[in-house]
Amino acid sequence: MGWEYGIQCIEEEGISKEQQARQLIEQLSQALVTLDLGDMVIEQVDDGLIITDPSYTDWPDVAQIQVEQADLAIESIAEGEVYIYCLFHRHDAPVRRMIDTIQTIISIEDQWIEL
Repeated sequence: MGWEYGIQCIEEEGISKEQQARQLIEQLSQALVTLDLGDMVIEQVDDGLIITDPSYTDWPDVAQIQVEQADLAIESIAEGEVYIYCLFHRHDAPVRRMIDTIQTIISIEDQWIEL
């Protein structure tokens, strides 16, 4: 368990919420690699990002940021709707910088949801 957030995809003309989510994942990936994250490694996978810290051998998983489809309604996200799920296993300074960077990029307060 850890700190869970969701990023709601906003309806835009000419782009599906799934396309928007994938574009946002790409944008987040580019921004996060510019941060000073120490030994952390950001890996892009099919549905998002996985951040690990190889120096923590007992629990190297730091965070997962991935495109999800809501099984049930969540806050303002309807059942079946696409959103970005963010799970942070740690809450230290580098992770706080990641969270702040993500919030700055989305910049629309209504998109950020505590789960």
